[in-house]
Amino acid sequence: MEPLNWNAVVVGRWNTAILAPAGIRTRIYGLDEGTPVEVLVPMDGIGPYRVGYEDCVVVVGSDRVVVEASNATASNLAKAMEYASRSIESLPETPVTAAGYNVRFKLTDNPEALLGLVGTKLDRVLSDAGFKIGEQVTRRAIPHKGGTVNLEITAEPDGEVVVVLNFHHLSTDPSDLRKWLTIDPATLSEEISEFLSPLGQTYAEETT
Repeated sequence: MEPLNWNAVVVGRWNTAILAPAGIRTRIYGLDEGTPVEVLVPMDGIGPYRVGYEDCVVVVGSDRVVVEASNATASNLAKAMEYASRSIESLPETPVTAAGYNVRFKLTDNPEALLGLVGTKLDRVLSDAGFKIGEQVTRRAIPHKGGTVNLEITAEPDGEVVVVLNFHHLSTDPSDLRKWLTIDPATLSEEISEFLSPLGQTYAEETT
């Protein structure tokens, strides 16, 4: 499996003026003023700034803070989750409604192992009626530790299969959301493996 596009998200009513690049540097990354960070300005001048430091990138919109893990590993995602949690801590007056973290995998070897889980009786009925099936998506919501894990498997017509695990928690209590985002890399790695195992897949943090 190839991991891709891992991130942590906090949904709320964010003040983008406060969380401009300078505010992201001090309030989310916890850095001193003047510490160099990478600031990517949108080409159209409309989209949000992308502010990078070490192995993470922060993107702030009016409705959410997204912290991307540049390297899709449990260690890097745990760091992104820590920064996402810090956004709640540094702006406690911000109304928040949810937090979560997302891991995605593209199957590069033997995707057929999951294709059987995606196909349904509906596909057969449509095929028998002469319709061509394009993208197939199977999604399940699984209660987990007071929140929900949204498991989604997408099969493209070209045979590519993508698995998404969305660890989602609804709450207006900032401390509750910060707790959801607090997890060490080893436990996070085990959690990912727990949900991949029934699919016949494995995940192990690479070490150097």
